[in-house]
Amino acid sequence: MSSTTKTKTSPLVPIAGLLVLLCAGLATLKRGPALDSAADEIQAPALTPAEAPRCSVVGPAPVLDHAREAEHEALAKREQFPFEPADGVAALRLFAEASACFADGDDSTGRDRTLAALRDWEAVVSERYAALRLRLQVAQTQHRDADALETVRELERLLQGRSGPYLDWLAELREPLERQAGADGTGSRAR
Repeated sequence: MSSTTKTKTSPLVPIAGLLVLLCAGLATLKRGPALDSAADEIQAPALTPAEAPRCSVVGPAPVLDHAREAEHEALAKREQFPFEPADGVAALRLFAEASACFADGDDSTGRDRTLAALRDWEAVVSERYAALRLRLQVAQTQHRDADALETVRELERLLQGRSGPYLDWLAELREPLERQAGADGTGSRAR
């Protein structure tokens, strides 16, 4: 006949386990920058102006010359987007201005062409902007500080030359992430 020995477990073991889990959860919540929830309250700026831009020159010949120049510059800036994200945003403004100037110069073909280019390019840039904001949110949620830092820098490059609460929030978020990167020995690449 075999005898089985039953070991008694102290009632403190499950309670201690719950306390450890609770403390770990609180530490995780406190770990990230206090600004994590601020993203929900701060509106990211629009990439295009609320009002349609107007042509900045007057007169039929100068208007059409300016329209062609703005379109050419928009195309050049669009090509620079992978290397200089702010140029992609500037291209949106230039396509819109070119369209307005073509309209003022009664060139419907030019207007339609630049409006189509504006719509297509706006979709590309807006998709990238939304993807970066989502990537930042996920990196923060998962406490992937290096990814969060890189994404903050990319968003700042995309929105270069702008100011406002969202840019202030990005700068405030970047600073502790850079300090953390420096403390981890991963270094911080200033952009």
